Amino acid sequence: MSARSLVTALAAAVLVVLAARPAAAIYQCGPDKDDCQCGTNNPYPCCDNGGNCTWWAWEGACCGWAIGVPGWGNANQWVGNASVNPDFTVLGAPVASSIACRASGDYGHVAWVTAVNGGQISVTEQNCWGGWGSRAWDYQASFFDGGFIVPKAACECSGGQTQSEGCGRCGTRTRGCDGCAWGGFGACEGEGPCDPGQSDQQACGDCGSHGRACKPNCDWEAFGACAGPDPGDGKVACETDQKGVCSRGTQRCVDGTVQCQATASPTPEECDEIDNDCNGLVDDGVCDRPAWDAGARPDAGSIWDEDAGSAPPGEGAGGAMASAVDGNGAVVGGCACAAAGARAGASWGDGLGVLGLAFGLAARRLRRPARRRA
Repeated sequence: MSARSLVTALAAAVLVVLAARPAAAIYQCGPDKDDCQCGTNNPYPCCDNGGNCTWWAWEGACCGWAIGVPGWGNANQWVGNASVNPDFTVLGAPVASSIACRASGDYGHVAWVTAVNGGQISVTEQNCWGGWGSRAWDYQASFFDGGFIVPKAACECSGGQTQSEGCGRCGTRTRGCDGCAWGGFGACEGEGPCDPGQSDQQACGDCGSHGRACKPNCDWEAFGACAGPDPGDGKVACETDQKGVCSRGTQRCVDGTVQCQATASPTPEECDEIDNDCNGLVDDGVCDRPAWDAGARPDAGSIWDEDAGSAPPGEGAGGAMASAVDGNGAVVGGCACAAAGARAGASWGDGLGVLGLAFGLAARRLRRPARRRA
């Protein structure tokens, strides 16, 4: 074998050996070192100028997530590869500790997000075309048009998910998932008018009050019955619209309204010259004498006259009676009754005879001479 052929063969052998060796891990790019441990080595190279966005974004994920991101190619290919990887998700809105991806351009760009402030984000990044090492920089979030990569295990929630909780007086407030983190809760809605166990007392009618309590669902129960104390502690007298013993009453508070209630209730009629059953008739069907209308009674203290109409109680056929009557129409005086035969023609005659005798005696005394005194 010629010397030239031997050199060619040795060179080919060296190339085969080098091709079989895995790529060496890049532990430093510019002044930045790969000091974090995530179970694997950074597969991305460092550009000649001492910077590479993919090397630095991978390093950010290794340090921030403790996850070694697979080799996803150029920066503008990261979103597509992450979206089909079950361990990662791509968000439409930025969150801190995510990989920001720009899909536009020949190679795109990736950076590690450190903070989000509205529509602006802060990142750390490297560039093959930039200066030496990493830098901190601010962008409008819209610059990263590919989205923001996060590991699913690091997410609190999934996009579109909502969460609700109780608030206030049995109300509810809700929050939504902002990318993979919960947003803030909204206002408390659907609150009730009261706190469970709360009580309420209100006046009702013209003498009463009623109460209600708040149910566990923060809604009021219906008011209870209206009731209250009787006027004057139940000692205010009044007249009912009833008759007989039921005509006298006292003022009571009934369902919040002042009413005159009878102090006595109807009882079976008795022969006592009182309207016991409150039907307007005295001694109705319980005495030998006929019943009479309690409403036609004379005033208290008056005297019954047998010639004024129907005979009053205690007077039989042809009898005579003179009785005082109280406010209830009950006879309270005595009576003098004569036999029917004796009264028939003697009423006026007896009266005139008595008067004549009285006048005669008076005249006789006037004619008697006066005695002289010694």
